[in-house]
Amino acid sequence: MIDDLKLKEIGITVRQLETKEGEWFDREQERLVRGIIYVYEVIDRCSGRWKVKVRFSPQINKAVALISESDGASWQHNALTGKSMVFKQSTMPGKYYNELGISYCIEHQKRVKRKRVTNIEDIPEEILKILNPSEIVRYEEAVPSASPSPHRRKLVALVGENQPDVMALLLVLERIRPIFCSPNE
Repeated sequence: MIDDLKLKEIGITVRQLETKEGEWFDREQERLVRGIIYVYEVIDRCSGRWKVKVRFSPQINKAVALISESDGASWQHNALTGKSMVFKQSTMPGKYYNELGISYCIEHQKRVKRKRVTNIEDIPEEILKILNPSEIVRYEEAVPSASPSPHRRKLVALVGENQPDVMALLLVLERIRPIFCSPNE
């Protein structure tokens, strides 16, 4: 569970709307998977109201946080709706990892892109307030296989398998907030 004081400090509220069992198509697995779907309403003082779904499947040891709705009407709101972030099982028991990446806009193309994070100094302050220092590690420390990857030396966030609310919040802090808030807001 997320600390309400920390949420208030960063200007976000997270409210669970629903928890249900369900099925969805997993693109990586190329098949239907079953699991638990958590639905959250996230209200951000900078960007408005968002609905975020976290689909967790112990069957494939993966969770996906998905932006399913927004009450905004800008091109940025439209570009972000449908975006997702994957959390895969890490080498740490009960923890899932997400490759930290911060969104930015290419205004003239009306596109939203994401830059992977290598240095802790590049992580937005809001994320550092939510995660403990031990929950930010290098990719190679969190990933089960030691195979070569372009993500080596990049930073990942570790989240407990029983923390879908933190997964939803990280999606907002990595993907949405950097687009709508200046760093000092």
